[in-house]
Amino acid sequence: MHQLLQRQIEKFLPPEYLENKEFNEFIHAVNRTYQSFEKEHKITARAFEVSDKENMEANASLQLEIVNREASINNLKEAIHIIKDKQHSIEEEDVLVLSNFVKNELAKRRNAESVFSSIINNLKSGILLENEKQKVLYCNSQFSCLFKLDEEKETLQGNNFIPRLLHISKLFVHPETFLKRVEQIMINKQDISSETLEMKDGRILERSYATIYHNGEFKGHFWNYWDITEKKKAELEIIRQKRFFDEVLNNIPADIAVFDKDHTYLFLNPSAIKNETTREWIIGKTDFDYCTSKGISQEIALKRRKIFEETIQAKKEIQFVDEHPHQLGSKFVLRKFFPHFENNDLKFVIGYGIDITTVKKVELKLEDAMNKLKKTNEELEQFAYVASHDLQEPLRMVSSFLSLLEKKYSKDLDEKAMSYINFAVDGSKRMRQIILDLLEFSRVGRMGDHEMEDLDLNKIVEDVIKLQMQQIMDTGAKINFGVLPQIKNFRIPLTQIIQNLVSNALKYSKEKVSPILDISVKDKGLEWEFAFKDNGIGINPKYFDKIFVIFQRLHNKNTYSGTGIGLSVVKKTIENLGGEIWVESEEGIGTVFFFTLPKNIPSYI
Repeated sequence: MHQLLQRQIEKFLPPEYLENKEFNEFIHAVNRTYQSFEKEHKITARAFEVSDKENMEANASLQLEIVNREASINNLKEAIHIIKDKQHSIEEEDVLVLSNFVKNELAKRRNAESVFSSIINNLKSGILLENEKQKVLYCNSQFSCLFKLDEEKETLQGNNFIPRLLHISKLFVHPETFLKRVEQIMINKQDISSETLEMKDGRILERSYATIYHNGEFKGHFWNYWDITEKKKAELEIIRQKRFFDEVLNNIPADIAVFDKDHTYLFLNPSAIKNETTREWIIGKTDFDYCTSKGISQEIALKRRKIFEETIQAKKEIQFVDEHPHQLGSKFVLRKFFPHFENNDLKFVIGYGIDITTVKKVELKLEDAMNKLKKTNEELEQFAYVASHDLQEPLRMVSSFLSLLEKKYSKDLDEKAMSYINFAVDGSKRMRQIILDLLEFSRVGRMGDHEMEDLDLNKIVEDVIKLQMQQIMDTGAKINFGVLPQIKNFRIPLTQIIQNLVSNALKYSKEKVSPILDISVKDKGLEWEFAFKDNGIGINPKYFDKIFVIFQRLHNKNTYSGTGIGLSVVKKTIENLGGEIWVESEEGIGTVFFFTLPKNIPSYI
């Protein structure tokens, strides 16, 4: 891809634009145009270079010819004057010297004419030299070629050129106009340059004309024609390219500006300033001029100038946000400066701006909502803590008095009364456990109490196994894990997650079947993926969502103990760490709990 187009795409276009198929086709079409334009530009530049060089050489040769001719004439006049001078006695030696002098002068002239003829004949422009009576003194091969003349240049020389004009005129789009213009030029005898002529075969010629005078006396006409078809094509392509890029820039829904090194505007698109008069006025001016004309504070101009100078000094883009206060609310514009250097020389700076008012307002609302949510969460945590603490005290009192009642009056109460007391004691114990679980759940997510650290997962799993060793030994369980990676995270929350999942695998095992738990971790690029696979009783897919809801149980307390808070705590902890959890299971086969944790923990945690 063309380097200039590649740089523009990287600076101005968001990556998601390139995923659009139609937009990609458009970019490829632009790229082909860039390459074609560059090729034709090189051809045109070369044509200009060759044409300028040829004209300079031709002019130099003409000047040399004129100088030599004048010198020869002057020398010959001097010689003739000596011969005619009656008072001067001519000796044989003088005549010999004069003869040799004349021969040398003629030789010089023939040599100059030869050089002149060689240069003119090799020019790529068509040259025609006529005397005052329009007889051809000289024309080169390119002239005959341009106008498709059958006669050789030698045949043309010495003949009147007027009869050939009629033949030549028929080659042009407007023959009569061509003839009238030639007649007008010769009558006026006024030098002209760069007249454009259109030919019927599509070629475009450029014509120049110069009168030839010697000692103030008119001596002839000098015509110069050259084919500028390719040059014109290149110019038209440049115009087309400019029109195309103007269309693109003028229709981009973003502010586009180009500045010189002094922060003066060179270009602005309609998105930057909609009023065309103002847009034309600001070219060649600065933000300070604009602020003055609008009678507004120079503060924003000072800010932009400071950032403009910083981006030039840093030689890289700088991004900032402009805030424009309005009665109905501020407008926010995200701006960027892109300095363009060539060979360490600053050529221009591109300014880019896009209205982010809606996004900014959403961000401000979100920030406000987050602050309110944070405050609400803190209040809820405090409420949960106070509530759980206050609820535990009456429960302890109920439990204590029931125990005293059972101890003091057990002999006086029948079996039914004792069962009621047992139910009440058991209920108060379970209520106390629920309150403790609720308190624990309310504390999940308070990462501010912990610090990030490098963790060895092997060590954490080993510590969890030690804590569960009694249950592992009772059930004959096997916990398998290979070499687990080291990660950066919070130790206590991650330990709680692993402990809950290990405990679940041991608890929900098949009867008379030793539990087997396989723990693995995969590197998924930006995150770690954990898997806890067991051979337990499994879960019906219709309950996959229910198991992560607080206090939701799939079994009664007599079969499997607990309050149903474990997996809800795991889910909340993982989500607070920026990850997610899901389950795959089949009843009677086993269950796999998957969860992910990002390698870079989000900053809001």
